[in-house]
Amino acid sequence: MAGGWRGVLELTLLTCLLSTVISYTTPPILRDCTDFQTSGIFRDNNLRVQFLLFTPRNPTCAELIQINETLSTENSAFNASLETKVIIHGFRALGSKPSWIDDMVDSLLAAEAVNVVAVDWVCGATANYNQAVENVPRLSREVVALINHFLELGATEKSFHLVGVSLGAHVAGYVGQYFGGRIGRITGLDPAGYKFTHASPEERLDPSDAIFVEAVHTDTDTFGIRIPVGHVDYFVNGGRDQVGCPSIRKWKKYLQATPDVASSTIHPEDENTTTDIERELPDPDNNQELMYLLTTTDEPYCAHHILLEFNLLEQKENGITIEIQLISADIGTSKTKITVPKHTLEGRTLAAHRTPLCGVDMVTLRASSSWMSLRRRKEFSGTLCLAELPMSSRQEMICLPDVLSFFGGGHQTHNLAEIRSRHCQ
Repeated sequence: MAGGWRGVLELTLLTCLLSTVISYTTPPILRDCTDFQTSGIFRDNNLRVQFLLFTPRNPTCAELIQINETLSTENSAFNASLETKVIIHGFRALGSKPSWIDDMVDSLLAAEAVNVVAVDWVCGATANYNQAVENVPRLSREVVALINHFLELGATEKSFHLVGVSLGAHVAGYVGQYFGGRIGRITGLDPAGYKFTHASPEERLDPSDAIFVEAVHTDTDTFGIRIPVGHVDYFVNGGRDQVGCPSIRKWKKYLQATPDVASSTIHPEDENTTTDIERELPDPDNNQELMYLLTTTDEPYCAHHILLEFNLLEQKENGITIEIQLISADIGTSKTKITVPKHTLEGRTLAAHRTPLCGVDMVTLRASSSWMSLRRRKEFSGTLCLAELPMSSRQEMICLPDVLSFFGGGHQTHNLAEIRSRHCQ
């Protein structure tokens, strides 16, 4: 009889254990998937906000989080032990869902186990830019309420990373200001310039809004802000026109540029290429850092930075411009120009190339020509040297052995295979 009771007890314990394991490993029953709202140029600009939650348990099905319903948050797949990424889009000219949202959510979840919240405020961000600007502080208050809900569930302020695009970057700044700069990280992707360039730091994104604030600038000549707004500001390709991007008339692809470039920092394909810059938390006594980097024209946009230096044998009365192509088999080419100003001997430039310098097979040079230069029979000679950055000394430069001479619009191609062999392992 004792053995029978022991068997019953063991069975009972096993049943309890299994039920505990099943309840722990089985994801909660999710509500219907939710997507972004749509608006239009003839609709009102009333702020109507949706918070769409994605997690490792529901990576493609967005849960709608209602900040005025506590159970909406408590019964969701939100995991307070994970970092939380909050994506905030910007102005929507035509009232459509941002085309890059899904890719960014996928990339963030593929990179690590996190909560991702996509903030949908399309209805308050469409058509009327000035009204969208007025909605920035209003939206910020709703994002603050969302974060407070998550804090009640056990999340910490440091665990939040706000990613704001255009106007969304300044929304993130307002939110971070509310929490006294204790939010872990804010990333501003092309923070909006119009209405914010001359605003006070309290009215836009600035370094005091989070423990670490970074900004990526890719459109300072059109819509993006020109001034630094973070602890670190990255000016991609100078912060202005982006290589490989279509003209502003092609709105959909044009507005895709910033998130696409940013996605290259999430999925680095080659640890030796320029993808993301390692950093430590900033020293509050230090000044803001300005960083400059180049990208290639195609995904994943990662590039090796190759320095090119052309030295004239003698100074000229007019400036000299040389078009240069770096050619790698099966990879393609990258193009750049070197300009040697008048009355000087040296010109330098940087090229963004998909392979390291040791993977460059040939270099092609062409003297930029015009009707006037041909008429004047412009002739010049010099030497070309190349190096991959960063370099510790000039000894790392690879120089073509011969003096290069150009007459008018001359064209030359040189094989780097033999020259680079003594530099490359």
